[in-house]
Amino acid sequence: MNEITKRRAVYTVLSEVIDGDQLWEVMWRWQRGYAAKSQYELHGFFNDCRHIAEISANRSKLYKDLIGLLMGSGDGLREDPYGLMEEFSDRASSVEDVGADDLLAWQQALVCVLASLLRQIPPEQLQTWRGRVEERAQQQGVAADLVYAFSRIMLGKPHNVDMVFSPLQLKHLLNQVYVVMCEMFGPVQADKQLAQAVERANRMQPGGLDARKLLQQK
Repeated sequence: MNEITKRRAVYTVLSEVIDGDQLWEVMWRWQRGYAAKSQYELHGFFNDCRHIAEISANRSKLYKDLIGLLMGSGDGLREDPYGLMEEFSDRASSVEDVGADDLLAWQQALVCVLASLLRQIPPEQLQTWRGRVEERAQQQGVAADLVYAFSRIMLGKPHNVDMVFSPLQLKHLLNQVYVVMCEMFGPVQADKQLAQAVERANRMQPGGLDARKLLQQK
């Protein structure tokens, strides 16, 4: 079986349980580490993805479905996602395409959103929430410096303003924040809290970047 067909099979199966940038990150993990390997080495691939809850919880089914597609006729496969993977890769490395002032505006928007969330999390749950966000962010590949900056903000301490992160990195962190909020407080409350934090962030920085952009996929 050629590489394109294998990639289509992996994409078809994984897209059932994950989407957005997380899907492209996992597809690149497969592309770089397993595209040239035998289909019988997929246990290693799924083991490398065990930190992703949606994959870990469905590992047996995903493995069975993927082997079935790889051994089958090719019917039912989604289109080759390589073009979309490249688009994600371009976005992920687009720091140099955004002016320094714009990057700082994105960063300031995130700081304002996090500061607003800090006021909404019950004090008795704040430490647990912060720890779970840090753990998940590390597991999901958020830049270590950005995780550290998040920790400093949540502790009410100054963070390194010289650090500059791409919009994609900032969105990636906020997504992990949101996932943990859903786990701890339920999706309805999490949606409400995040919406209020974004609205408050926009009031805190009139004329700054619209914090709603942090919630957009692209």
